[in-house]
Amino acid sequence: MHPFIKSLKTYGAISEEIEKEILNLVKLEHRKKGDFLLKHGQVHANISLLHTGLVRAFYIKKDKEINTWFA
Repeated sequence: MHPFIKSLKTYGAISEEIEKEILNLVKLEHRKKGDFLLKHGQVHANISLLHTGLVRAFYIKKDKEINTWFA
């Protein structure tokens, strides 16, 4: 079962028809440590949901990475 569908089903039942519609819209991506979800100057028109792991936002000031948040 797709992990997103499995997660949704913890909140209640989903019909098979709705499940198929969701799966037509959802794309599962695997990222490695150090990969970027979004780089400086990029515009992202999608929603990203993190299944496992950690993500951080940062900016660079005087050649130093300054963390703004972790999730």
